[in-house]
Amino acid sequence: MGRVSLRPEDLARRIDHAVVKASATAADVERGCLEARRLNLRGICVPPCYVEMASRLLEGSGVR
Repeated sequence: MGRVSLRPEDLARRIDHAVVKASATAADVERGCLEARRLNLRGICVPPCYVEMASRLLEGSGVR
């Protein structure tokens, strides 16, 4: 198989981020969402109690 060459921005769209520690705080989730948004990652996983907040933070960004 040949080598596939990806631009950094294409690679970022294949990466999921996660903030799922039981001890995760709202500040941790906010930091993770802002990082995912800044890097234009594919998505971020957060604890269920932070889904609404993450959704607001990521609105319009294309990050799932």
